[in-house]
Amino acid sequence: MQLNEYRRCFENNQVANVQGLCGRIIRGTKPEDFVTLTDDPTRKLVMLMGPDGLEKIMSKSGYGVLVDIGYEPNYIVRKVVDEGNQFKLVVFAEGGEAKLATWDNVVDVVAGVYPEIADKLYRNLNSFKQMSFDEIEKQVGYSFAVVDKNGSSDDRFVTFERFRDGSDDVVAARAFLYFTVHLRELFAGDGYTYDADGNRGLMEYIVPNKPLSALGDFEVIDMSVVVPKQQKNVKLAAKAMASKGGKNMNVQLLIIDPQNDFMDLPDSALPVPGAVADMQRVAALIDRVGAKLTDIHVTLDSHRLLDIAHPAWWVDQNGNSPAPFTIISVDDVENGIWTPRNPAFRQKTLDYVKQLDVGGKYPLCVWPPHCLIGGWGHNVQVDLNDALQRWSEKEFAMVDYVTKGSNPWTEHYGALMAEVPDSSDPGTALNTDFLQILAEADIVVVAGEALSHCVKETVQQIADNFDDDQVKKFQILTDCCSPVPAVPGGPDFPAIAQQWLREMEKRGMKLITSDQFLA
Repeated sequence: MQLNEYRRCFENNQVANVQGLCGRIIRGTKPEDFVTLTDDPTRKLVMLMGPDGLEKIMSKSGYGVLVDIGYEPNYIVRKVVDEGNQFKLVVFAEGGEAKLATWDNVVDVVAGVYPEIADKLYRNLNSFKQMSFDEIEKQVGYSFAVVDKNGSSDDRFVTFERFRDGSDDVVAARAFLYFTVHLRELFAGDGYTYDADGNRGLMEYIVPNKPLSALGDFEVIDMSVVVPKQQKNVKLAAKAMASKGGKNMNVQLLIIDPQNDFMDLPDSALPVPGAVADMQRVAALIDRVGAKLTDIHVTLDSHRLLDIAHPAWWVDQNGNSPAPFTIISVDDVENGIWTPRNPAFRQKTLDYVKQLDVGGKYPLCVWPPHCLIGGWGHNVQVDLNDALQRWSEKEFAMVDYVTKGSNPWTEHYGALMAEVPDSSDPGTALNTDFLQILAEADIVVVAGEALSHCVKETVQQIADNFDDDQVKKFQILTDCCSPVPAVPGGPDFPAIAQQWLREMEKRGMKLITSDQFLA
């Protein structure tokens, strides 16, 4: 198809068979924004739609085209109504420097633009084809999406310079392609787009971001993007609803380890003074504002009796297990003061205690058996559980239960990641899926037990993987979480918890009580 023929068909909303063309939608507010294929001056490469994509959009309105290629309606409203952007479709002949986005072609094109790192890219070409993005992200132990929001101020954000001067392994190479070339999670390297469910979409191409005049023959077609009136009204209504904490606002409640074994009850294994009253206040909160909650997440400490931090794992030279709250050091294991009951576990256990020591956060503490899977102590406190069930039935919504701690080889204080991730168990690595869900919230309000331990560690892990703007949306219910009491001659856990709360407040988190939240 000739370029002028495509223009005529597109402008008249006519459908035709398209072959031999590719294109890209560009946007801007001033003439210089339309000189190249993107208004981002740092982008050296861009992705294009192929002939099938150009054919698919031919009979649609400008607004319909943007929705069809994946733009969210609220994003369109913001770009068109709020910022005054114009959109144009650039169409040019397939071939030349535009290549179908297979892994082989991508590496060729990227190497041509960045010749200093060409050898590093070619060395990893087979690994790109063999390893999925999820495998790479699990190997590195953090969410690329979260780092991307932090930008280049985050050392994990792999720029050209960092890749050139740093590691040449597949993780570094894929991170460079993600952060700098913008080949995201769904890029498969077979020349087609894919959605989050794995459904194959349209052909895509990659090309250096050059001035349009350097692309040969091309057409720039103005797109009239008229936002439907109802969509503008939806945005205004959403703004009003959000200011009141309405249902259109994404408000998520995160309740950490609200289980019987942490309650101040007679049969609890690790009672936290004030915990039952804390959970009763959370229950009252759910009953009061449940209609405004988008999601409720409940983390559950979930252990086996045989666990590296339980007495049954260990024996001394006389075959006796340690008393609860015994601290076991590297020297204790190396000198046989404490050793695993199964001699075959000794080396792996010693390695774990050494890694804890290097991390410098916690020594290995032997806890009373607690939150045993299937037992009473694992259950959610009764008042809170009743409120969760009422919410689920009334709102026709499911509570999201997030388990942690079932791997016997590592402790798991924070819900996002074990103290020492076990390379053989992805469940101990950073929970990027959960992070992404929290990242989508407008407000995350936090409660649970104990403030000095699992609440502190979970929120700290989240904060360490979010940028400042994301951290500011967290609110901690100070009357719905309590610390472990001070240990005579040992740590002052209430003081530690209060100091941590002050640090989180400085980072932008809001400290609030349950009766004030959405009041």
